[in-house]
Amino acid sequence: AEDIFQRLVFGPTSETVDDGEAATIAYGASHQAITVVDDGKALDISRRLYPALRLAHSIDIFAHSAVEKELGPAGVSEVLFDVLISARMRVLPHHWEWVKR
Repeated sequence: AEDIFQRLVFGPTSETVDDGEAATIAYGASHQAITVVDDGKALDISRRLYPALRLAHSIDIFAHSAVEKELGPAGVSEVLFDVLISARMRVLPHHWEWVKR
């Protein structure tokens, strides 16, 4: 995965991501793993360079039925509020309706 990592961190700013996102993408691409990426630029670059990479967003995890079953609706709301405020997690347009409910 080192070559993928290096491709993602070395080069023009418009074509690179930070090292944490690069490591995540490199691992996912080299292990055919679902890769959770929240940064819009990292998502765009990943889709373009690694079209076979299965990408997910943190909201996809929170929206999973197993998470709601474990935490309950109030627990999911609390965790979601915390990550939106504390971690300033970005919500992609296709997740807006789920977050608003």
